[in-house]
Amino acid sequence: MKKIIVTGARRTATTFFGQVIAFPDNNAYIFEPLNRELGAKGLSYNVWYPKYNTVSVSKTDKNIFNKLVGLKQLSFKKSIGDAKTDYFIYDASFTERIKNVFSNRSKQTLKFKLSKIFFNRCVYEYYKSKYLRSKRLLVIKDPFLALSTPYFTNNYKAKIVVTLRHPVSYYHSMVKQGWFLKFDLFSNKPSEDVFSIKKQMETDYNNIDRKKQLAVLEYLMVYSELLKYKNNPDYIFIKQEDFLEAPKQTIENLYSKLGLAFNEKTEKFLKSYTTHNTKNENRISNTKRDLNSMKNPWVGKVSKEEIDFVKHFSFELLKEFYPEELW
Repeated sequence: MKKIIVTGARRTATTFFGQVIAFPDNNAYIFEPLNRELGAKGLSYNVWYPKYNTVSVSKTDKNIFNKLVGLKQLSFKKSIGDAKTDYFIYDASFTERIKNVFSNRSKQTLKFKLSKIFFNRCVYEYYKSKYLRSKRLLVIKDPFLALSTPYFTNNYKAKIVVTLRHPVSYYHSMVKQGWFLKFDLFSNKPSEDVFSIKKQMETDYNNIDRKKQLAVLEYLMVYSELLKYKNNPDYIFIKQEDFLEAPKQTIENLYSKLGLAFNEKTEKFLKSYTTHNTKNENRISNTKRDLNSMKNPWVGKVSKEEIDFVKHFSFELLKEFYPEELW
């Protein structure tokens, strides 16, 4: 079974590109198996971006990864509540999930809370792939796998699709959603550069909220690692902005590099996913988008002070993809 991993920073369309690769031909699709709150149970590192190298991976971790790529029986965490509030239970027990149905502390609907007793997005996609989808191709969509891609290329001959988004556009999206992570849960092996950049942010840009600083730090940590492989033939880099300008051509090129056939079915699927979905337009999980509304969404909404902050730390790293004229 051919394996493709779609990764990159959060809010860079990893879900969209993963689905566009997997769904037209009903291929197996795994959603965020390394997600700290919802992903596979039993892995060694309880952080958002674990770093599994090719040398010192435990037998337990190897066994879980083998089950994962082989679509074998696997357990997933079932956290409940909202991590952005004071009501959140990490990897909740069955009893806690039952109690959650009758709790008034969560604003989630009764139907949603009932579904959480047994399922989450990771469980649903995994077992749908295990029993109902084709096994010709396996697509793993997971931004949290960004620091561990060499393990999967070396052990499973996986191709890596890396999604990119303009640093300010990413920043604007993260701030808008309020998706901030705690620094001590970033990774089990953050580089020394991550610590030094964090210190510089806090010293030189103390006018920028610390949570917003961490969003940029997360972006830098992810791409500092992934861009090490920009000349590696197993890695394909794709910009969200290129897709917005030329959707069909961008996906045709991506399919070609992956050795996949772009056919009438794919084109029809692509069209359906790039048509504005007004019914669920406010759902974060909704991957259907109005492409025109997504072009430069940050213009006029992010202050010059914030743009200068983001550019100061990200320009050198990303200038090959986002040169001066795109700022």
